[in-house]
Amino acid sequence: MSVLLHISDTHFGTEEPRVVEALVTLAAQQRPDVVVLSGDITQRARPAQFRAAKTFADRLGALVLAVPGNHDIALFDLWARFTHPYARYAKAFGSDLEPVPRFARPPRYRRQHHAPMAVQERRSVRGADRSRGCTAGRRQRAAVARGGGPPACGRHQG
Repeated sequence: MSVLLHISDTHFGTEEPRVVEALVTLAAQQRPDVVVLSGDITQRARPAQFRAAKTFADRLGALVLAVPGNHDIALFDLWARFTHPYARYAKAFGSDLEPVPRFARPPRYRRQHHAPMAVQERRSVRGADRSRGCTAGRRQRAAVARGGGPPACGRHQG
């Protein structure tokens, strides 16, 4: 069975090194055939943020399909925003804004079962579980740092 790893809203420029390393480790363990890197790859579409995102994508060891989000358009450079909004994205990931994988041969089928897995690193979520004193983002980062498992922050287990 083919393995797909979907990573969304990485917001490079605000990334946390531990989360980046945990995702690289996860990709090495799962050995995906395709990685989909989608939406808001960068925080402010700055060249250095795209370089960091591309370096990360290259470390995943699989075909990467990158799909930009609204944060991947120049924010403060209005001329670039209106004349060539995806130029910085295109320099890092290519000009195809809706990539489709093209395999020289079919992906390898090596698993009996599929296990959907999604990891999203978020700084905070408004109104998220305030009664327990932790944000969804903190719980998600804690789960990734532990190598998966049920989300829980450092103060609350379960």
